[in-house]
Amino acid sequence: MRFAQKALRPPLLATLMVIENIRIAATIILSLTGSKAFACSCGEFPTISEQYKSAEIVVLAKLKAIGSTTFKWKVTESIKGAKPKFLDVEQGLTSCDPQIKDGQEWLLFLKENESPVLGWCSFNRNTEFLEKGWRQ
Repeated sequence: MRFAQKALRPPLLATLMVIENIRIAATIILSLTGSKAFACSCGEFPTISEQYKSAEIVVLAKLKAIGSTTFKWKVTESIKGAKPKFLDVEQGLTSCDPQIKDGQEWLLFLKENESPVLGWCSFNRNTEFLEKGWRQ
């Protein structure tokens, strides 16, 4: 019986070593061929004209006051719909959400009776990054 136990140990050890080597090789291959994955994803971004059509209010607004989660914006130009003088807009608090600085001007797409939110997937845009001729 002792002889049989000794004979089984080397093949078992060899099998375990092969499994470990396969695991290491698979880890290396998968890390080198990783797929695209984005933590901040919203699907497809609509164009400005598509967003304009679906919004009820479109304004240019300049950031006036920064709060902890709500920012006060002064509307500088009404492009579509009602023209409020000021807007209180909630800011998302994730690392994906835009970093907003005092004095920036944004193009805001809004819906009536909805609290405006400025977040990664809200499709509002900093005018610094709009392409030339965006008004056409």
